[in-house]
Amino acid sequence: MELLSNVIGTACLLVFMLLMSSSISSLQQMETFDLVKRQLKETTDRASSQTMSLIVMANSSDAKSLFFYQSIEIPASVANYGYSLSLSMTGGIYNIMAKLDRYNTINVVSSLPFNGTSLGISFDTRDSIQVGPGVLTASYLPSGSTNGVIWCKKVNGAISLGFGRLKS
Repeated sequence: MELLSNVIGTACLLVFMLLMSSSISSLQQMETFDLVKRQLKETTDRASSQTMSLIVMANSSDAKSLFFYQSIEIPASVANYGYSLSLSMTGGIYNIMAKLDRYNTINVVSSLPFNGTSLGISFDTRDSIQVGPGVLTASYLPSGSTNGVIWCKKVNGAISLGFGRLKS
């Protein structure tokens, strides 16, 4: 009888230790994802700022047609996780989104502070189309891209912009 109570006590202790270690592991992963989200937010905010500067330059220009681009620095990883940047429009609001490759539910969004319909602005999210001299369109930019750009094109007052890659 005493052996049975020792076995039950040991089993309960092992179950308790397993539950505690899994709880601590889950808390640690939640803390890591909070840090990842903050770092992704910094990246999307920087890309949003660069995008807004291109829009302001294009909008303030009197030229009927123009094309220019700006290199975008995308860190190789965030806490050893790969991610991608993409452009989207949700309910009339233009966004830059960063999403982890491995955990696609972990994502952050930076909104651009303008109404695209009143300014005549559109996002081009097609892939591999030559949009200007030496620039191909990209629907997204993966982390660690060394040839990634944000491009802006103005034709007859309509402004389109998007992510792209420089041709090698």
